[in-house]
Amino acid sequence: MVSRFLIFLLTSLFATSAFAQQAPKVLAELFSNTNCNNCKTPDEQFGSFIANNPQYGVVRISYHNDVSNVNDTFYQASLPASSIRSSAFYNVQTDPTAAINGTVLANNVQAWEALAKSNATTAPNIQLSARNAGDSIIIHVTNKAQLSKSVRLYVALTESHIVMANTLAYGVPTSGYWDDVFRDMLPTGAGTDAFTPTGNDVYDVSFTPPTPDLPDATGHVWNTQNMKVVAFIQDDQANPTKKVEALGVISLANLGVNDGPSVASSASIRVAGNPTSPELRVSLPASQHARVVLSDLLGRTVGTLYDGNLPDGESTVEFAKSAIPAGCYIARLFVAGNETAHTKLIVP
Repeated sequence: MVSRFLIFLLTSLFATSAFAQQAPKVLAELFSNTNCNNCKTPDEQFGSFIANNPQYGVVRISYHNDVSNVNDTFYQASLPASSIRSSAFYNVQTDPTAAINGTVLANNVQAWEALAKSNATTAPNIQLSARNAGDSIIIHVTNKAQLSKSVRLYVALTESHIVMANTLAYGVPTSGYWDDVFRDMLPTGAGTDAFTPTGNDVYDVSFTPPTPDLPDATGHVWNTQNMKVVAFIQDDQANPTKKVEALGVISLANLGVNDGPSVASSASIRVAGNPTSPELRVSLPASQHARVVLSDLLGRTVGTLYDGNLPDGESTVEFAKSAIPAGCYIARLFVAGNETAHTKLIVP
């Protein structure tokens, strides 16, 4: 489980910052689930809009919520924070639904895009830095928005480049991997206590990324190399507008406790995760087609764990261990049709 620490209201910034601040303008919170047969198309259409229109500065958080599939791995791992956003805060009634800077709209990609464009003049107003502190990561948040209303600060954690097979109605993303998946909300699922921003509000929040010794609720570890922090100031829940007043984003790449190298100069594959729930990490120097094949120790093919495109850098390959008999196997990585690396995999 993620470990949370006390938040401290500070009066000054850290002397150094780990990463440069990005310039986001619009927060898009998308709600869908892996058993939703009409979610994939609007999700991907809106994802294309974000990618093709960087001038609007749209930042996406992809929540997997509990409308019809409580067995969704991402949903289970992010409880209870995801259910607070979908149920208590936004009262989502159907999938897919989007909240664009706090305004909730059901399945209507054109409306999502129009609202994102109209909100793209919002100033970021949140400055972020992050640093290691032992096994934990401390996120330093400075809000520059001065408002005469009650708000809360939310610090969301998202992860990308996750390969997870899904045989339910949603299927898998066309890219072959899941991006901007919601992992947790800090300091709590309901954010901070309500406050009135002075324009010089400074907070520290911290968390311990799940590791092989302390995985998340579904037995998985998180890859901080592919994680981002999305911090935002939003009207308190009692306010019917729920407007996002300020926004900031920072990458956690090169921070956190990792169990090996994250990006190789050539294609590589390694085992990560909890010994009782192992997963594979594939690193590619460039985006290309990859196939992960599982063989027994005699070289006989047991099955294909993944066959599709992967981005550059490291991706997490999750697979159904229950469908594979316990034993020792060889996970073989093929890139552009050629075997480039392999690793031993023990399935408990």
